[in-house]
Amino acid sequence: MICPACNADGDKVIDSRPAADSRAIRRRRECLACGNRFTTYEQVETPSPTVIKADGRREPFMIEKIAGSIDMALKNRPVSRERIQTVISDLTARIKNEYSGGINSGQIGELVQKELLKLDEVSYVRYAAAHQRFSDKDEFITSLKALPGSLQVIKANGRYEPFKREKLISSISIALRKRPVSQRKIESLAEEIIESLAKRREVSSSELGTLIMKRLREIDEVAYIRFASVYRKFKDVSEFTREVESLSEEEKLGSQN
Repeated sequence: MICPACNADGDKVIDSRPAADSRAIRRRRECLACGNRFTTYEQVETPSPTVIKADGRREPFMIEKIAGSIDMALKNRPVSRERIQTVISDLTARIKNEYSGGINSGQIGELVQKELLKLDEVSYVRYAAAHQRFSDKDEFITSLKALPGSLQVIKANGRYEPFKREKLISSISIALRKRPVSQRKIESLAEEIIESLAKRREVSSSELGTLIMKRLREIDEVAYIRFASVYRKFKDVSEFTREVESLSEEEKLGSQN
């Protein structure tokens, strides 16, 4: 591989593992010339569909174009290279698997926007402004108001603050730390909660916490207990103990049925 730092051709693989989506192999390499370390991804090559342009022309699907537009939208944003690569890999696999007969450029744009909205709202706005055809500025403003970021969270002291997708994912991730739940599942869980609030303009922090606890309880009881111990206001230790015991009782009833 060509080193991105010194352009020398020669390196050694120092680590190799599956990427987060298991559709690619992540290899950590070290340049033999300058010692720079960089990451490459290896994945199965499958036939590419045809892209139908707005004027009716057809051209081969090129993931490099999508990768370039995603990189530009995410420039200087707090999103790791590995997460970006995972999104690109997912999009590639989905387009090749679901659109083997052909896909138009508008459909590609919608898929990219949907993924960017999950990653970073600023990057979503950048991409939409450059690629989506709004009839006028009012239509663009309307689309911005529909973003989850326009949702306001009412704190216990009555203060309002903007809803943050990153904060939601972080709190779920902390509860699920070292539990057998993938990052993909965590983000999917966050999206489900966000979708349930899609038509809301405000939500109390306690209601949001209840939504999170409800979903955590369904997928991992340990994570639920962790979250509840921090965010749910139990009167005393005995009340919390009863809550944990109720989980055990439910588990026993479930196994008997």
